[in-house]
Amino acid sequence: MASKELQLISRIINGGELNKALEWGITVSDFRTIEGIAMYNHVLGYYSHAESAGSVMGPQMSAQLFPTFARCDDPGMTLEALCAEVRKERLAIEGLNGVEALRLKFQVDPVGGIADTGLLHTKMQNIGIGKNTDVFANDAFNSTRVTYYMKQNGFDMSCGKWPWEIMNETHGGFKDDDYIVFYGRPKSKKSWVLTALIAHLFEADKRILVYTKEMSPQNVFDRVIACMAKISYEKLRAGKLNPVDEENFNFMIDMVHDSGMGQNIICLSGQDAPTGGDTVQWLTSKVDRYNPDFICVDGLYLMSDVEKAKKDNERVRNISRALRQMVLSRRKPLIATLQANRGAAKHEEANLDELAFSDAIGQDATCIMRVINEKEKNTCQLVMGGAREYQLNGFRINADPAYDFSYYGPLSAKEIIEAEKADGEPDDNSAAHVKKKNGASDKPTANKNVMGRIKT
Repeated sequence: MASKELQLISRIINGGELNKALEWGITVSDFRTIEGIAMYNHVLGYYSHAESAGSVMGPQMSAQLFPTFARCDDPGMTLEALCAEVRKERLAIEGLNGVEALRLKFQVDPVGGIADTGLLHTKMQNIGIGKNTDVFANDAFNSTRVTYYMKQNGFDMSCGKWPWEIMNETHGGFKDDDYIVFYGRPKSKKSWVLTALIAHLFEADKRILVYTKEMSPQNVFDRVIACMAKISYEKLRAGKLNPVDEENFNFMIDMVHDSGMGQNIICLSGQDAPTGGDTVQWLTSKVDRYNPDFICVDGLYLMSDVEKAKKDNERVRNISRALRQMVLSRRKPLIATLQANRGAAKHEEANLDELAFSDAIGQDATCIMRVINEKEKNTCQLVMGGAREYQLNGFRINADPAYDFSYYGPLSAKEIIEAEKADGEPDDNSAAHVKKKNGASDKPTANKNVMGRIKT
């Protein structure tokens, strides 16, 4: 009878699902037999080798390397179930070995045996019977090496690409733990930038869950189809498209319908949720229901705080913390918009103190971009207010609503400073005003070491 270890290896070879076993938490340490250890090491080594990175040896290749190995997995068993069975078998073996060692220890050193009992209990808990979320250096370094060689050989490790190549070059595309915030003054076109991203991801066959409160869901869909068809949003809303734009409009809608992509954008209306019901927990339930590739929130500060904090900065802090935890637990990238104040115009650095309501965003988000509308040029500056692990001042994009949000060109620090100064003076929605109202200091409290600044 084939062991559970060999059944799991057989499933990996037959289905090519080594990545799922790795995600579940299976490591070489889970294999207890010499044969199982040798075969899993070989399969894992082939997967991570520079010349074959990302490849899982299949039935033909394995038959040449392991001529006596008979594939033996039961079709009715899922890979996750086989992973669990292998883990339980490891627990049984290590637990019995540990108990026997304790028995011998108590015979010669009872006090030491008591201490070792606690150590054995902790060890068994750390191994666990479910998916392993504790990460040890040996397994983490193995994963780092696999990822490195896969990237070196051109494998796309992202969960989606930005529409601007400069972001793909510096960020490597979207990651599943991304928490990205676009912030700007009213009329800065930040919602249009978010809409352009939604249209871009939708056309890349990604499933997107959208939360909105200031706009209706129909407004969101009107904007998305205008971006996809590259037609005038105002004329679309007025029913005055020219014949060419009307043809593009109809063609794009028919294409979405015929391709079956029509279920790939789900829009949630915060206005229609029960009073105080549009919390992050409510959003998380929708994420679990629809399983999107991306989550987009237009105006995260408009969501309801489940803790019902009275002060705006505390309310937004709670929302931001909960959103970050949602991203980490569900492994779905989040793209959100937030209001900005004009207080940063007083200095010559792109700090994070221009974020309205709360500086907690600066601590939670992985990438923060300030949107500055350049009305005279019909462009926008996207200024990097903070980005972990990356160095990029910012860049300029075209900002012709619905028609064009493509990359325009790089930005110098001097251009950023001039644009920030032109972006206005503080007002009643500013972070400085809110802090004063709540009895807090004017002094910026953004974590400069974590998020970074743009130097002049």
